Amino acid sequence: MKSVCCRKLFVVLGVSLCMGLGTTLAQGVERAVTSVSTSSLVPGAVKWHPGHYAAVGKKQNDKPVYLKGLYADLDATPALRGVLLRFTWSELEPTRGNYDFSVIEKHLSELAAHHKQLILLMETKSFGYPNEVSIVPDYVLNDLQFEGAVFKFPAGPGAVNGQSRTGRRGSNLKLWNPQVYERLSALLAALGKRFNAHPNFEAIGLQETAMGLSEESTTPQQEDAFFDNLLKLHAQLRTSFPNTVTIQFTNYPVKKLGLLTSRFKMMGTGLGGPDVFVNDRGLNRPDGVYSYYPKLAGIVPLAPMVAAGNYIAARYGGSAEEAPRVDQLYDFARDRLKANYIFWARPPDRSRYFPQVLDILNQPELRADPAGGLSKVCPSVFTSCVN
Repeated sequence: MKSVCCRKLFVVLGVSLCMGLGTTLAQGVERAVTSVSTSSLVPGAVKWHPGHYAAVGKKQNDKPVYLKGLYADLDATPALRGVLLRFTWSELEPTRGNYDFSVIEKHLSELAAHHKQLILLMETKSFGYPNEVSIVPDYVLNDLQFEGAVFKFPAGPGAVNGQSRTGRRGSNLKLWNPQVYERLSALLAALGKRFNAHPNFEAIGLQETAMGLSEESTTPQQEDAFFDNLLKLHAQLRTSFPNTVTIQFTNYPVKKLGLLTSRFKMMGTGLGGPDVFVNDRGLNRPDGVYSYYPKLAGIVPLAPMVAAGNYIAARYGGSAEEAPRVDQLYDFARDRLKANYIFWARPPDRSRYFPQVLDILNQPELRADPAGGLSKVCPSVFTSCVN
């Protein structure tokens, strides 16, 4: 089995991944709990429930009042197919090899009761506002072999797209470090063992590809290794989640987009995005990430996110005077980006924008369509799709 797996990964990535793979997988399941039975899934079939999902801010994951309102929105809106929730490596693996998936289990149970789906976004980058969250476990930070595990970058002063930011630093993974890569790969293997077969576990994604301008002297070799290991993580995800959609939220650097999207197409990794900016020069440039969505339509899952800042600015750093309407965001994601999924930010103060999202999704023609007007064609990279 190991040799077959390695041959597949070799074909997908064009590099040898067999070295150390068995060790990595063994570490990943050393304390993982028993997997859900896969007997109900046809080999090669991928769970496929395209449509609209409410994107929840991480701080709202355990807020009863917020969640009560969220479930009321889900029940009242057939075209709202589920929820995107964010988790960090540090909370899922508090100590080495000891995984805590209890919060995911709780949310899955609640969503299943409402006949809705869960999408998990692994937060591997912190922006440092209002309080920076540790994205890696303490054991990674405190072990010299991980080289500090993260690098810092300026989080940005003042306010951007209406979101207050302090002068504090953000952080991102030193994914070029082989130890960082192997421990994160182990976590993904454990998540796949536990959740791939769960019918309400729709997808898992990794956070945006923009590295952030490091305050350290990052070398070109480290940058190349960062993205090589990112692609290896996605090969790991396709192996560990063979019946589940996997997504990479992608924006920058422009010079890496051709490499990344070509490998996504080979592996079956979905192209996602952290923002829907209808008039952003960098994203909309001829070689920007938005140019790749139509090229991959019908081949891999396409899954942009309407972040909170997208409601109030048409471009990064833009003013409120040029804010798009919610229906324009919908049209842009559906028609320009050919979306199969749209993740709509549902802020704690939902009175400003999210009700407009619900108004659109509750139009008669969208209520009658489980995908809410989005393309529901099974991507050709999958053997089949099930729902």
